[in-house]
Amino acid sequence: MPTLSLESVPQGTPQPVITFDAYSQIMKATAAVGSMEGSDEDYTPLSNALKLLPKAHYLLLRYLGEHLHKVVDHSAENKVTEHDLAVIMAPTLMRAPGGNTTIFKDVHLQQYFVQCVIKKHEYLFS
Repeated sequence: MPTLSLESVPQGTPQPVITFDAYSQIMKATAAVGSMEGSDEDYTPLSNALKLLPKAHYLLLRYLGEHLHKVVDHSAENKVTEHDLAVIMAPTLMRAPGGNTTIFKDVHLQQYFVQCVIKKHEYLFS
């Protein structure tokens, strides 16, 4: 399965896809989004925060968002939801700076971030 094989790619890199430098701004912007049902404008702070990522990281995240959105589009057949993908992908795409002491601190917010990337990828990366 291509999606599950993507999960293991970034783990060997020194920086996760969401770099340590951009992590706190992206988490703050994600927390500010509020409801997933909000308008595109509610996602503007998150879209702006994603621009803090290095170009290669930004492009990889954009591609992943597009791909994972396609996976969710077929959830009736594959039984994979946005939440399922967020649980799997969040720890791979991002790690809180500070090592093991903060490993679970932001887990729900990280998962919500991945759900935002999947659901609103077109707006976030436009």
